[in-house]
Amino acid sequence: MPNPIQIAEIAQAAGRAAAPLARELAEEAAQLLGHGSLAKSGLAETGLTRTGLQSAGTETAARKLAINEALPKQLAAGEGGRALSLSEATSRAAAVPNPYLAEFNALQKDPSYRRAIDIARGRIDSSSSEYSLAFRQQREMRYGLTNKYAWAVPSQEALATIAAEGRVVEAGAGSGYWASLLRAMKTDVIAFDKHGTDLAANHFHKASPVKAWTDIARGDAAAVKPHGDRSLFMSFPPHDEPFAYDVLKNYRGNRFVYVGEGPGGVTGDDKFFNLLAKRWKEEKTVAIPNWEASDGFLRDALTVYVRR
Repeated sequence: MPNPIQIAEIAQAAGRAAAPLARELAEEAAQLLGHGSLAKSGLAETGLTRTGLQSAGTETAARKLAINEALPKQLAAGEGGRALSLSEATSRAAAVPNPYLAEFNALQKDPSYRRAIDIARGRIDSSSSEYSLAFRQQREMRYGLTNKYAWAVPSQEALATIAAEGRVVEAGAGSGYWASLLRAMKTDVIAFDKHGTDLAANHFHKASPVKAWTDIARGDAAAVKPHGDRSLFMSFPPHDEPFAYDVLKNYRGNRFVYVGEGPGGVTGDDKFFNLLAKRWKEEKTVAIPNWEASDGFLRDALTVYVRR
């Protein structure tokens, strides 16, 4: 992706014949500089020249933006987005502790959880009171982990697939659990969530007393816009809400890693899946551990898409 100076020069070269495009590019340059608009940035008065951008404090503003606003501190632990082979990424994933996966696997063998599932599914004769208790119990045990960690369970293969993408931007990072594992693998990850690290404000994770697992920048669906040079990652976007669609619409890159269910499931909405089918092509799918609930298994998986 062009840097702010390059974007401004492109805008200048576009000339009067492409004034609307020039204006849009200049606005993007201003946003990348952290000023928010042409009027605030002073770019309109400088004539969008290299000298004008430098006099507006390009280097200082870009550094402040990178350090203080958008890029979490853990980026310093990355390796500049160096592309990894899948085998190298797999080795790194195997070396990183994954407590969520360990607790998930242990719960599947827990007698109390198994009995609750069996009763709720009618595999054990029960009165209505026993059914209600079992249903509530299995939900509480499951949601205890989804609130603490994430709604999708990261497997070694899933993490390796994302790390092999190189540089990543994650939208809707939640508790930051997936991002924390990827960063532990030295993956260059920018993670955004509208709540940042304030899990108390995030109703998907506020029931957990733990802090966010890693630094998360505050940002809405538009936060991915300047990061088209990175692969987009999004896990378990909210059901029947516009977030997933808005993120994909704002993303300008060519690679998208999605974790969730398909159409008709509990993630995303119809507009998101319509856009996905129209503009994106599936490259590969990786199975991940699925939660078993009283009404059956979830059908979430990791899928890598490329823009058509």
